[in-house]
Amino acid sequence: MPMSMDILAVTFDVEYFERVLSDSGRSDTLRALLKQPVVKVSPHRLAESKARLLRLFYGSLISPAADASGGHSEACIEGAMLETMLNLIADPECDKNQYNGSSPCSFIVEKIHRMLLLDSGSPPSVQEFCDRLRVSRTTVQKSFQNVTQSTPINYIRCIRLNGVRRELMSTSGSELSVGDAAAKWGFFHLSHFAADYRDLFDELPSQTARKNELLVTE
Repeated sequence: MPMSMDILAVTFDVEYFERVLSDSGRSDTLRALLKQPVVKVSPHRLAESKARLLRLFYGSLISPAADASGGHSEACIEGAMLETMLNLIADPECDKNQYNGSSPCSFIVEKIHRMLLLDSGSPPSVQEFCDRLRVSRTTVQKSFQNVTQSTPINYIRCIRLNGVRRELMSTSGSELSVGDAAAKWGFFHLSHFAADYRDLFDELPSQTARKNELLVTE
């Protein structure tokens, strides 16, 4: 991802999302905007939304046992997050005249991303991706630069490292070793892998919190 950019990924149950979207009274407008590769929202509205969600998360952490009226149940949190997102997109200050549809560059990046996830254990080289898509290496390089502001090699490495991190965080040490998690994503030179992992996440893979581990901060 571009330098200085933060990414927060939020997923919702599809049926629940569709139901809330249909009940919003702004379904057509929101659906059109959600087809965009990127939705540009008002900076100050985004800041307000972030502040609201942070208050919500903080409240749920310091008072996890609050009843439904306190708004700290999982369903309440999910509903508040979805409502915040839809209100942000539907805000009058949101840019409604955005580019519709995917560019060839976006298509190439998406296809390589999907192929990478399918071949995570033995990731193809950039040239192999080029051969599969029948495009030149220059085209792939330009596509990644335009869409991700990164090189194909760096993007692919980051996707694989994030894959290992998800494996580690979703399993315990007794279920999956660091070496086996790395191998699942095509990393077999553990010293190089550990160095790349530390550069990206600012910690060694052995320091990543595993499933059921409790992190206590003072």
